[in-house]
Amino acid sequence: AGALVGSVAVQQTYPELSAADVEALLVELLAGYTSPEFESELSQLRAECARSGTHPLMVMGPVCLKVQGPILEKYGQPPDAQGVDLMKHSVERRVAEGSKTIEALANKARAVLGLGAMPDRTASVETILAAKVDETNARLGLAGEEELCRQCKLRIASDESSGALPSASAGYLESLVGGSEVSVPSVLAMLKMAKMGHSIPSLRGDAVPSSVVVLDAPEPGAFFQRHVLPNQPAVLRGVLDASSFPPLRDFPDSDFLRRRCSDRRVLVKSLAHRDQEGRPVFVSDPELKLPLGAFLDKLDAHEHSGSQQPFYLGKVPLRKELPELAVEIQRAPTCPQRVYGACFGSLVPDGVFTYFGCGRNTTAVHFDAHENLLLCICGTKRLWLYPPSDARHLYPCNDFSRSAVLPFARLEEYPPELRGKFAAVAGARPVEVCLRAGDILYLPSCWWHCVEGSDDRNMILNWWFALHADKKALAFAAEARRENLGAAAA
Repeated sequence: AGALVGSVAVQQTYPELSAADVEALLVELLAGYTSPEFESELSQLRAECARSGTHPLMVMGPVCLKVQGPILEKYGQPPDAQGVDLMKHSVERRVAEGSKTIEALANKARAVLGLGAMPDRTASVETILAAKVDETNARLGLAGEEELCRQCKLRIASDESSGALPSASAGYLESLVGGSEVSVPSVLAMLKMAKMGHSIPSLRGDAVPSSVVVLDAPEPGAFFQRHVLPNQPAVLRGVLDASSFPPLRDFPDSDFLRRRCSDRRVLVKSLAHRDQEGRPVFVSDPELKLPLGAFLDKLDAHEHSGSQQPFYLGKVPLRKELPELAVEIQRAPTCPQRVYGACFGSLVPDGVFTYFGCGRNTTAVHFDAHENLLLCICGTKRLWLYPPSDARHLYPCNDFSRSAVLPFARLEEYPPELRGKFAAVAGARPVEVCLRAGDILYLPSCWWHCVEGSDDRNMILNWWFALHADKKALAFAAEARRENLGAAAA
């Protein structure tokens, strides 16, 4: 991080395409895609791919660029792969802002190239998440229940034999496979946790707290022993203020951010689906880039007039995307890492991340493998935290670190038609925590959580760490103690 000071790279910028420009560009692009010359060349390419067994999408870029290049250059964009990428982001931005005309034109262009339609933004989050359960079951069900259980046990055995998984944890997970109470996706989620160093009591759900304690500037040693080692969440207050950590004062200020990095193109989330409470629930990682200044314009407009903010600046690594802000954090007299960093392993290589939004921006239920010190910079954040053991109640999907359950909903609050599909949710044990500016949440590794921001601007900074060596060793130490007791009894 030290190399950042005084050496922030200048980012080359190109004119941002207006909605009218994007619409006109797509009309010209469609004309080029439907010309006899392009159709003939694309047909020949597809025939060659059929003979060679190559997917056309892997090799059609240069052919498409013959049409795209001159049009991109006309609209002030580079006539190369970078320009194509900028065009895609411009299209996605305007669609997220609500342009049905641009969406229709983009889908026509995608159809010509053999691409699927853009995601349906009108679907409710209930529909989207219920489909994830079906997708996961279909993906795993291809092998049949008996074969699926066999493969799951083989994966557990392989991780045990490689030393990545303690034998006791492997035995516990194997005992769950094939039972009626824990699904294979839930076992696979817990396998990820066990390999991170989570012990059997954590996977079983022993000693789950009924609330999240609030601590007044705890001493690092006591915090480590009472919360980090036992993997128990806590809110830390009175640790930082604007004098010791100036970003608490500066980062909520749109003018400050514009002066520092308005032209930086940053990754944002734009694919949100409304839930029955009207919250925009973002169910994917950031997929769109736009200038920070454009994001701030939308945020300011929402606060002034209540207009829709379709973007959520989520999971953005500052060192890579907004290095000017990473420098501000480094220059601060202190930060959460300098106070409590010794309680954890190394900081993730990308450094500090930010999440910045408004309009009750909501993140679906998931868990992170890393330890997290989450600092609320402005606004408020409401979270439901579920212990790692609740994997058996949360319908893991995708890579099994994400959940298909509805955020902030008890089973009785689900639409009646979904209660049978999500019946196991009744056994989940979430605890709620609400953060205000200056609060630090210790969110332990592998605790499931969903997050809702306030209607006004809300920002958090995340310091993600590897597990402390002593904590990761606990599961293996427990295994050694078990073996020693067995040897003594013999």
